[in-house]
Amino acid sequence: MTRQLDRIEDTVQPAGPRVESVEDAGELAERVRTYIASRGVSPDMGNDVVHIESQRADNADIVRIAGVMDGRVAGTAMMLGSYGVAGVFLVHVAKSHRRQGIGAALTAAALRTGQDRGTEAGAL
Repeated sequence: MTRQLDRIEDTVQPAGPRVESVEDAGELAERVRTYIASRGVSPDMGNDVVHIESQRADNADIVRIAGVMDGRVAGTAMMLGSYGVAGVFLVHVAKSHRRQGIGAALTAAALRTGQDRGTEAGAL
């Protein structure tokens, strides 16, 4: 699904989570721990996944986003901007925090990030 980014609806952010960019290695590790179980990756491989993500050649085009509740990552998303398109990937909400609008808030934040970076369309 794609859509033009000139008309992103305002999504009401659910009470509680704070949506923020993942900026450092510690935040990246927590983000990875949040989503790997849903991807079928063994927790033992968490450090390997963090290393792979931190070494990606396209990191300059990636914005990693976290929904934080009570100081812990409750959900994640990733925006990869390329060829004028903001691709939204790895939207995941921890099982204990689902059905609260966190995934919608993360998706909207990823699309807004793409819009802020000058992309014209978003793809989910």
